[in-house]
Amino acid sequence: MKDNDLYAGLVTPEKQAEYEAWLVARFGGDMEQRIVESRKAFGGLDEAVLAAMMAELKAVEEALAEGFKRGVPPQARSLDPAIEAHRRWVEAAWGRECGPEAYAGLADAYEHPDFQKRYEAIEPGFGAFLVAAMRAWARRQG
Repeated sequence: MKDNDLYAGLVTPEKQAEYEAWLVARFGGDMEQRIVESRKAFGGLDEAVLAAMMAELKAVEEALAEGFKRGVPPQARSLDPAIEAHRRWVEAAWGRECGPEAYAGLADAYEHPDFQKRYEAIEPGFGAFLVAAMRAWARRQG
């Protein structure tokens, strides 16, 4: 699977370049190198492994959206298993550790309108909920 197939309808080669430029401008530092590392980690996966990863991501996102629909506050510790599963998925996708600070940074990236649109398609209001849940988890980790 190619990078532009990862989020069908969300990422085209042009959009991918736009997202990468946005990430580098917003987070600076070693973001360009991290993008390269992530591309290597994901690019080396065969289609079956990638399909399994995407199915896992869908299940995690659905579990988190279910919490949202039930009215669970985003800072609730009961979300921790699903948030931690999401964070581990991110680690696998990035090909490197995703500690609390990096995970909070990812929450910042998820504020991008295109990511919000993707999460709002799962459940209206879910985009802001997910960002808040990620940040709450990261804060609790110290």
